[in-house]
Amino acid sequence: MSDGDYTTMGYEESKDVKVVVQHLKTAWKIDDIGIWGRSMGSVAAILYAFTDPSIIFIVLDSPFSNLKKLALEIAQDKTNIPSIFIKGLFFFVSSKVKTQTNFNIDDMDLQKYISKIFMPAFFITSKQDHVVKC
Repeated sequence: MSDGDYTTMGYEESKDVKVVVQHLKTAWKIDDIGIWGRSMGSVAAILYAFTDPSIIFIVLDSPFSNLKKLALEIAQDKTNIPSIFIKGLFFFVSSKVKTQTNFNIDDMDLQKYISKIFMPAFFITSKQDHVVKC
């Protein structure tokens, strides 16, 4: 039932995962919970698993590892704009995003979260993925 005018690519959405997990634990008395997420959902799963060591496993289907890097790669692939201009535009856009949403794109370097998660994790990706490259 979440809504809003924008997405934070998994950052705020990890709070939705928290609500679901809490519901499963309290209403259904389920203790052993694993999380599967796809694309942005896999990022939400990573961020939530980072905060809850009771999660017993995560399945991560096509997560990105760094949102800033992904955005710059997509912009470079889709335009003929020189990278120096793309980086300048990205700085402007990320500042605007932070002002409007209180979400810092630089916080979406998932390697710093993954390195501190100690549950089994199964990563899935595809050579045909047009967004997240192998």
